[in-house]
Amino acid sequence: MCVPSECRGEAEGVTEPTSSLSKDLSTLFGPGRDGAIVARYFGFGEHTGGTLRKVAREVGLTHERVRQIVISRALMLRHKRIETPHLDRAIGFIASALPAPVSQLERELKSAGIVPIQFRLEELVRAVEFLGQSIPFTITRIRGVGIAHLRKDAPLDVIVQMARKLVRRQGAATISEVADWMVRSRLGENDRALISSVLAAQRHFSWLDCSQGWFWFSDVDPNRLASRIMKIVSIANPVKLSELKDGILRDYKMESDLPPDHVFLEFCRQACRLQPSAVGIFSPEELDCRYLLSESELYIAELLKTNGGLMSSHELSLRWTNHWTQKATLHQILCSSPIIVKHSPGMYGLVGIPALGEAQHTGSEPMMYETWL
Repeated sequence: MCVPSECRGEAEGVTEPTSSLSKDLSTLFGPGRDGAIVARYFGFGEHTGGTLRKVAREVGLTHERVRQIVISRALMLRHKRIETPHLDRAIGFIASALPAPVSQLERELKSAGIVPIQFRLEELVRAVEFLGQSIPFTITRIRGVGIAHLRKDAPLDVIVQMARKLVRRQGAATISEVADWMVRSRLGENDRALISSVLAAQRHFSWLDCSQGWFWFSDVDPNRLASRIMKIVSIANPVKLSELKDGILRDYKMESDLPPDHVFLEFCRQACRLQPSAVGIFSPEELDCRYLLSESELYIAELLKTNGGLMSSHELSLRWTNHWTQKATLHQILCSSPIIVKHSPGMYGLVGIPALGEAQHTGSEPMMYETWL
């Protein structure tokens, strides 16, 4: 999420040097060697923080002496109010931009001249905590990505898990679907801004339509929608958009409706590397159905190919029993495989390819099946 324009405009007009927050921190930790030791212990500057023993080894003092220095400074701050206007301003800047990825906030704080170039958001949080004050947000890391958000927000890892589950189940999902699920599960409020910020910061996340909230994850494997699209295009290339969608919806596992056409086409482009054509959708690369179809689907496709592209369920069943023992598999293919089309009661063909009988009836030439097998 971007910083509001009014807040951004105020920040862009800053003329104070980027070291102003550094001066606040210097005042906070104190001058000289002791201040540097306290800053090192809490992980400021180029340091990442550490235990008393670690800092003691680094500065050449005893563990006890480092402990005394840190505690002494902390006790002093409890009884003395130190003004930190630049630190307060940085906190206000962040609060106005929540929720947002940590990396984005760091960039905006630096470009606005509020923090030094070498600065991490965690340092700012530790400085406020060192003062004994509370901050209105927290930082959560999910899959290596830091997200700054309000403390009352739902567990962010649950948001990512649910979003990935939806994509695995239906190929693509919307921010609204994730938000509605959070509400139904009583895991959080219907906060679409938070969900968008969390998901958009994840690796392998891609928008299909940002304005309508459609997205997918490229590393979710298997992806039911993508695998079914590729099966169909391996049989009929190009294929009409309506035939492609009808073939996908034959599968009972596709529990929800498909995305709108423009989102569906964008998914085909991103996930399957397909392109639109005058007919519908096509693959610029030759697809080998032997690597995309199951063994049983390939067998049915061969049968339909050698018999003019149109066979009855009875004929298919007779041929099937000569090679396979599980009749339930044949029934499942005829009912739900995306490459099969039911032309009439008991008559089946291949998606996107006119049956020989239909071609003769209409007077048109049948399609050459050798182009795909």
